[in-house]
Amino acid sequence: MKTTEIQSKPQPKLLHAQTKTIIDIPPNLSVIHIGKPNEQIPPDIDVSNLPNADVVSRVHAKISVEEGRYYYIEDLKSRNGTYLNGSLLKPATRRMLKIKDKIDLGKDNKVTFIFTENKPN
Repeated sequence: MKTTEIQSKPQPKLLHAQTKTIIDIPPNLSVIHIGKPNEQIPPDIDVSNLPNADVVSRVHAKISVEEGRYYYIEDLKSRNGTYLNGSLLKPATRRMLKIKDKIDLGKDNKVTFIFTENKPN
């Protein structure tokens, strides 16, 4: 008898480079806000407890998910900018994320994430 294994797709994560902390990207949201607690748009990924979080705006950036597999990052007019692989993102302009992309919230590589994925077992 032949059995079929169900393959679940890898779930994208953010690896905080400075602390080696893995942050799950919420799988049930199509828009994930990154920042610090505020009354406008509460963050889905709260960076306030990370080192150097002072360079991150309360409403800093967002990751949009399309079709459950395409991920885009966008700067939300943050004070210190969002960088993708060393290039400053123009506010309100989306850029597609690829595995191993480097995301910096603010300048000088103080709050850095690597877009990664966990392979299912």
